[in-house]
Amino acid sequence: TTTTTTTTTTTTTTPACTVVAFGGLSAGSQNIIKATATSLADAAAGTFTFSRIGNFPGYTSAYPNYPNAIAYNGNNKLLYGYIANKLYYINVSTSTASTTATQVGNNLNKGTAAATIANDKYYYVATGSDELRVVTFSANGKSIVSDNQVVADLATPSQVMSFGDIAVDVDQNTIYLAFTAGGVSHFSKYDIGTTTYTVISTGVTGLNQIFFTPDGTLLSANTGTGELYIVNKTTGASTLLTTNNSWKWNDATSSLTCA
Repeated sequence: TTTTTTTTTTTTTTPACTVVAFGGLSAGSQNIIKATATSLADAAAGTFTFSRIGNFPGYTSAYPNYPNAIAYNGNNKLLYGYIANKLYYINVSTSTASTTATQVGNNLNKGTAAATIANDKYYYVATGSDELRVVTFSANGKSIVSDNQVVADLATPSQVMSFGDIAVDVDQNTIYLAFTAGGVSHFSKYDIGTTTYTVISTGVTGLNQIFFTPDGTLLSANTGTGELYIVNKTTGASTLLTTNNSWKWNDATSSLTCA
């Protein structure tokens, strides 16, 4: 009797998109740009591949820092952005440089400059407040079912949060916030599951437009200088990764699915 033993080898492939972000370029542009780097080392060297994937309508001199509050849903490949009290989307999988974003069914009830997608919902902090709100979409993500739900009054006592940005971790449960209140910079987090809000640190530096890479690394892009930082999620401390001056965004959001 002959016994044959078969050995199965499983190969794990690291996705070729350690750093992926989408953003509207600064200096009054309505363009949406995708930036890709295959590793943090490439990012540190400023080795990004940039491609224009569309634009947002409605830009005027009255809205020089828009599109803003952009957020990406990797499940349906829709990139959302806010301008002039309206929410728009672009399908990243089919868009080209000449694609114009489509307005979602109706306007947001409140203005915003900071948003993220978690579990197919658009979470945002209403302008001039500390209210975390949520937009629920239809199944295809192209119309709004509800936009007025207050998830939490984050701070006690209440405070006006000036953003900054918010970003959800790869767990799709923990939302991190980088903002200024009372002239002091803050780094905090909100747990969607337990509805717990925690201030991690104050007086932090290097936090501006925050987003996650697919491996769970938190990055921050400085709008004014173009510097890119790695952020310690536990302490809020940031480490300079690159001074690449091409990285200047009104806002930044990430693709957690390498799309």
